[in-house]
Order: sequence, then C-alpha cells, then structure tokens
Amino acid sequence: MNRLACLIFCSILTNCLLNGLSAAGDGGFQISGPVVAPAKHETGVLVTELRDLTDAHGLALLMADDAAAKRIASILKKWRQDYKPLLNSDPVLKQIDARMRSVFSQMLGDRRRQSSQIRKLIASAPKEKLKPILIKWMKSLLFRRGVYFKRDLKSLSKAVQADICLQTRTMDSLKNLPDWRFRFLTWLYRDRHVRQLFHDRDDRLAFLTPVRIHMTKQEKATRQAVERYLAMLRNLRLQVIKNKTLPYDQFRTLEGLLRGLRYMDTIRYACRITGLDHLLMTRLFIQESEFIHQRVSWAGAFSLAQFLNIALKDIWIFKKRIPGALTLLKGIKSFEDLKSKVVADPRMAIKASCVYFRRIRDEVIMRLGKKGRRASQEMVSLMTIEMFALRQGGAERAHADSMIEIGRAWPVREMVMLPLIPVAGSMMPDAGSMLASWMESTLRDLVQLRLTKGVFEKRMNRLHSAMGLAAYNAGMSNLIKASKRRSPFGPLSLPLQITETRNYVDDILDGQEILQQVGRLASDVSLMSYDDIIDLAETACKNAGIKKK
Repeated sequence: MNRLACLIFCSILTNCLLNGLSAAGDGGFQISGPVVAPAKHETGVLVTELRDLTDAHGLALLMADDAAAKRIASILKKWRQDYKPLLNSDPVLKQIDARMRSVFSQMLGDRRRQSSQIRKLIASAPKEKLKPILIKWMKSLLFRRGVYFKRDLKSLSKAVQADICLQTRTMDSLKNLPDWRFRFLTWLYRDRHVRQLFHDRDDRLAFLTPVRIHMTKQEKATRQAVERYLAMLRNLRLQVIKNKTLPYDQFRTLEGLLRGLRYMDTIRYACRITGLDHLLMTRLFIQESEFIHQRVSWAGAFSLAQFLNIALKDIWIFKKRIPGALTLLKGIKSFEDLKSKVVADPRMAIKASCVYFRRIRDEVIMRLGKKGRRASQEMVSLMTIEMFALRQGGAERAHADSMIEIGRAWPVREMVMLPLIPVAGSMMPDAGSMLASWMESTLRDLVQLRLTKGVFEKRMNRLHSAMGLAAYNAGMSNLIKASKRRSPFGPLSLPLQITETRNYVDDILDGQEILQQVGRLASDVSLMSYDDIIDLAETACKNAGIKKK
C-alpha cells in the first residue's frame, strides 16, 4: 500500500511541475527532452589529449623512430594550431604561469636574501605545508641517536634525551633554528610548490585540449604510428605507478622521462648538432632537474639543466672552440643575455647544456688520448659524466655542505670593514684584522675544497664498485681477452657494452643503498606521524627532566 501511495504522489508531483513550468511562459524554465543513449558508438575515432599526442611524438623521437615521429607530428601540428588561441587566452593557465615565474624568480633571489627575510618567509608559510619537511628532520634526529622504537629512549642517557627534546622543540616551534636550516627549509618549501604548480599546469592542459582523431581518414602507416606510441605511453605511465614500490632510481627515471618527452625534439636537435647521444643527455636532465625547468637547488643551480654561473661563463668564453656552439647559441649577444634566455626558456637550457657537455667530453678525450691511448665511446661517456658531476653536482653539493659547516663555525658570514689605525700620520687597516680576515678566507676555502674532494671520492668509489661487479658478472677471462686486443681501457669499457651486465650492476648498487637504510625502513619511527614524533620527544623531555614551556 505504501509503495502504491508513493508512486501516485510522484506522478502527481511530476504533473504539477510540468504544468507549472509550462505556464511560466518566456520567463520560466524550459525542460529539455530526455537523454537518449545513441544506438551505437562512433567508430573509427581515437579520443586522446594534446599532451598525450605531444608525448607520443617525443617517445618516437626518443626511440629514434623518425618516420613514425614525422607522421605523428603532422597530426600534432594541426591540433596545436587549433588550440593555440585558447591556450594563450586561458586565465587559469596565465595565473599558473605567472605564479611559476614568480616562484622561480624568488628561488633565484633566495641566496642573496638576508636571514631575517628568510625567517619571515617561513613564519608566514602554513605550518601544515612545512610538516612533511620537519618530520623528516625529526626522524633523522631519532635515527642518529639509535631510536627505532619508543622503548629505545630508556637506553639513552639523560643528556642524549635532553638533546632530542630540545632539538625537536626547536624544529616544531621554528624558533632558534640556525640560518642554514631556515634556508634549506625555504628551498624545500618552494621546490614542493614548483612541483605542484607543474602538475597543476599539466592537468589544466589536459582539461582544455581534448583531441579526436578520425583514424579512418588517416593513412595506414599514420594510424599504426599513433596507436603504437599512444599505447606505449600508457604502458609507461602504468610502469611509473608500479615502480613506486621499486627502487627510487627506476621510478625517478621513468617519471622524469614522462615530463621530458615534450622536449625531445629539442634534445634530438641539440645532440645532433653537438654530436652527443640523446639518450645520455635525456638521463642527465632527469638526474639534474627531473625535467622541471623552474627548479633551483638550494646551492643556487638553476633551470632544467641546473646550471651554475661558472658553467654558463665557460660556455660563453669558449663558444668558438666547441662544436655546434655557434649554431645553438645564434643570436645571443652576451653572457648576461645567455643567462637570461636559459632562465626564461627550458629549450635554451637544453641547448646550452649540450654545448657544455660537449666541451667537457672533448676535454676527457684529450686527456685519455695522451700517449697514444684510445678509449671506447662507453669509457668516454662514463668519464665525461664523472667530470660533469664533479664540476656541476660535486661543486654544488660541496658549496651547500660548506655553507652548513661555515655557518656553524662562523655564525656571521657577512664581511665587515677592517678597523683603521693611525700609522705615520695616515690611517691604515689594522694588520691583525687583515691577518684574521685572511685566515678566515683560507679556512673557508679549505672546508669547501675538502668537501668537494669528499663528494668526488664517494662517486669514484661507486664507480670502482661498479667496475668490480661488472668484472664479476662478465667473467675475468673475458676481461683478460679484451685487455689484450683493446686499449688499456678495454677491461673497463667491455662490461659497459653488455646490457645484462649494466642492469646487474645497477640493481646491486641500488639495492645496496636500500640495504644501508634498512634499519630505518624497518623501524616503528619510520611509520610515526608528526604528532607521534612530538609525543615521543616529549617523553624524552620528561625523562631528561626538562619542563614544558
């Protein structure tokens, strides 16, 4: 009975609404007809996005399938032209682009900012956005003190627990942190912001640019190329999701590649002009910036290629001696012009980086070629990467680490005017102050030099381990044979030519890095939330007899 009454009520209500809306005339609402599903779906139409089509073109270029890339490019060109007015006028894209430029500019200027400005920036940042960074510091603090479980606190002395207590409270309150911590926190905060803006921009592009390709109107070879590389692109994205549970290096490489496919035409062109391997340079860009152009390292390296000023100056000074440099740098009038264009355009950063890498590679060939030696291409590439890392990454990391050590030794880093004293009727700088200033400068240089050497030695130790593992996998007899018929570098270059051996070495070294952290990964502390860490630290405070403020 209730069911029948409900049906009658619904019927009456529907009729009343229809009559009322019909009587509303021109000022009322119009009721649309019922939605009817089509008898059959449209066939022969491929639905995708402009970004996917761009990335499929880049994937074909990466794999050196130039015929397929050319066919995809013919379709891509039309859709780019069709969407160009919309993308140029979209207010959301304009807002995201303006924000990315602003954050990029702020990151470039952060190294020159006073500590007080950096502190104000962090004080104004939402605490929730800083917590993911702070909790890593807090967990690292506990791990260094041997705290993997809550009960581990009982085995620590009161002095150690007091140290945990005070440092955690300092991080939580953001008060009395050393300057280098504030600068590092600022960099991490901005870097997260840049990453988020990059993803927001890609999502907006995908929303604005749907693509419908009538495959029946395309040539068979074009259809096959589009379908093949779109399918490969989908599989790559699935691999990225899958690899989140695998070693970070694999995940990072694939994730970075998916960002870099849009630049593959420029990478192929610049590598062709400079005579470099585009696969090697693509992996180098993934390592440097993960293909996010607006990233700036906390030591000041900037752009997609993570340049330091010294590298750009080197390019500009020696451009006439570097093959391909004059072509790729055509129209650039000065070092300042080069830097501004590298900052503004990721494609210019790619070109400049290929020029710089070619310069380093030529230097390696010159050094290895002395005394009649001939090195294999694999050895040249390997040693070029090591030298590039020494000049770029090594110097950058050493500079960053030395800032930390110098900040501890010399809290005030600004240069002060030397006091003047009267000498023979005139005012002269105080010799004692001059000596002290010279000693400080020398010590700073020694700290940075020592740290640079330490970073490079670690990289070379990894290289030596890789060669030992390669020899183990490839077999000593093969290496001995190679050393007899090849150059003195034969025993080293042979394993690099065997794909199975390269994968073997990479898997072991990546796994070794995971094993070094296994204690932390297996701990309770690694699973704790921010509030859990604070509670644990407060327990240490209580045990150490430190009262809550």
